[in-house]
Amino acid sequence: MGDPEDRDWHALFGVGDDDLDQLSQALETGTWSGALGTVWPERPRLRPGYPAPLSLRLPQRLMDRIAGRAASEGATPAEIIRETLSRNQD
Repeated sequence: MGDPEDRDWHALFGVGDDDLDQLSQALETGTWSGALGTVWPERPRLRPGYPAPLSLRLPQRLMDRIAGRAASEGATPAEIIRETLSRNQD
């Protein structure tokens, strides 16, 4: 499986446009008889353990520093926090 940040979903899941077209035919023609299953209100997991949500409260001063760094690096605050937490973990 590719990098979780890779946006080439066909490569990630091993399917191509032809495969997706074939799978969608029964649904589009109204002949599909499968069940939808449970709908979960969150982003789908690309692989077990990624991404897992984290909620925490930080002082506004620290959040301002994170937001400032994110703006200067063209990143999001979440990317800055993930990068900081993953330092020296590899």
